Amino acid sequence: MPVWDSRSDGFLAYARSQHDFGAELLARHAPEQTGCCRDCGRVFPCEAHEQGVRMTEHYGYWLSDPSDAG
Repeated sequence: MPVWDSRSDGFLAYARSQHDFGAELLARHAPEQTGCCRDCGRVFPCEAHEQGVRMTEHYGYWLSDPSDAG
Protein backbone atom coordinates (compact mmCIF):
# COMPACT_ATOMS: atom_id res chain seq x y z
CA MET A 1 0.00 0.00 0.00
CA PRO A 2 1.51 3.36 -1.01
CA VAL A 3 2.05 6.02 1.59
CA TRP A 4 0.27 9.34 0.95
CA ASP A 5 2.79 12.11 0.37
CA SER A 6 1.26 15.36 1.63
CA ARG A 7 4.00 17.31 -0.16
CA SER A 8 3.25 15.91 -3.62
CA ASP A 9 2.53 18.35 -6.42
CA GLY A 10 -1.03 17.07 -6.82
CA PHE A 11 -1.90 17.48 -3.16
CA LEU A 12 -0.30 20.93 -2.98
CA ALA A 13 -2.28 22.05 -6.04
CA TYR A 14 -5.48 20.78 -4.39
CA ALA A 15 -4.61 22.48 -1.10
CA ARG A 16 -3.85 25.74 -2.92
CA SER A 17 -7.19 25.68 -4.76
CA GLN A 18 -9.11 24.94 -1.55
CA HIS A 19 -7.23 27.67 0.33
CA ASP A 20 -7.99 30.14 -2.46
CA PHE A 21 -11.67 29.19 -2.43
CA GLY A 22 -11.75 29.76 1.34
CA ALA A 23 -10.17 33.19 0.85
CA GLU A 24 -12.80 33.96 -1.80
CA LEU A 25 -15.55 33.04 0.65
CA LEU A 26 -14.03 35.36 3.25
CA ALA A 27 -13.88 38.22 0.76
CA ARG A 28 -17.47 37.76 -0.43
CA HIS A 29 -19.00 37.12 3.00
CA ALA A 30 -17.68 40.18 4.81
CA PRO A 31 -19.71 42.23 7.30
CA GLU A 32 -21.82 45.21 6.29
CA GLN A 33 -22.35 48.22 8.56
CA THR A 34 -25.71 46.67 9.49
CA GLY A 35 -23.97 43.69 11.10
CA CYS A 36 -25.15 41.36 8.35
CA CYS A 37 -23.22 39.52 5.68
CA ARG A 38 -22.63 41.53 2.52
CA ASP A 39 -23.26 38.54 0.23
CA CYS A 40 -26.07 36.49 1.77
CA GLY A 41 -27.65 39.00 4.20
CA ARG A 42 -27.51 36.68 7.20
CA VAL A 43 -26.26 37.74 10.60
CA PHE A 44 -22.47 38.00 10.51
CA PRO A 45 -20.53 35.73 10.78
CA CYS A 46 -22.60 33.54 8.47
CA GLU A 47 -21.93 29.85 7.78
CA ALA A 48 -20.10 30.61 4.53
CA HIS A 49 -17.72 32.99 6.33
CA GLU A 50 -17.05 30.38 9.01
CA GLN A 51 -16.39 27.77 6.31
CA GLY A 52 -13.93 30.16 4.66
CA VAL A 53 -12.09 30.58 7.97
CA ARG A 54 -11.86 26.81 8.44
CA MET A 55 -10.67 26.23 4.87
CA THR A 56 -7.96 28.89 4.94
CA GLU A 57 -6.68 27.72 8.32
CA HIS A 58 -6.69 24.03 7.43
CA TYR A 59 -5.23 24.23 3.94
CA GLY A 60 -2.91 27.08 4.91
CA TYR A 61 -1.23 24.63 7.29
CA TRP A 62 -0.38 22.33 4.39
CA LEU A 63 0.89 25.23 2.27
CA SER A 64 3.20 26.64 4.94
CA ASP A 65 6.92 25.95 4.75
CA PRO A 66 7.89 23.39 7.45
CA SER A 67 11.21 25.17 7.94
CA ASP A 68 9.28 28.24 9.18
CA ALA A 69 7.88 26.30 12.15
CA GLY A 70 11.18 26.48 14.08
